[in-house]
This record gives sequence, C-alpha cells and structure tokens, in this order.
Amino acid sequence: MVVDKVKAAFVSAFSVDPDKFTVEMMPEDIQGWDSLGHLTLVTALQEQFGVEFEVNEVMDMDSVQKIISICESKSAA
Repeated sequence: MVVDKVKAAFVSAFSVDPDKFTVEMMPEDIQGWDSLGHLTLVTALQEQFGVEFEVNEVMDMDSVQKIISICESKSAA
C-alpha cells in the first residue's frame, strides 16, 4: 500500500514515530524536514517505490498528502 511505503520512508528519513505519522503532516510538523532532509526523504521514497522522481515532482512534495498522490501516480505508471 502506498501510504505504508510513504510512512516507512518518513520513519527511515526522519525517525518519525510510526504511531504518530499521519497523512495530514506538513514539513513544519516533522523535525528535520528542511531542504537537506527533503533530499534524504526523496532518496528513501525512491528506495521504497523503486522509481526515480522528476525534478518537478520533487519540488511539488510539500506535504504528506502530495507525496502520496505523486507516489500513487508513479506506481500506476
């Protein structure tokens, strides 16, 4: 499931407590989700989904919801 893989990427990138992870989270809700942390997250997402993201997709990843949407579209492709 896409949400589970996204959660796993957040746990890997930011050591987020899996029990506190929600799809409503934004960068300000997660310690370390800054520009460098974003690259770490993208790497974790690429590993989870086995895909490469386009630059515009990486730039659009500004919330958990948006990340799920982008990952769903990549998974369906």
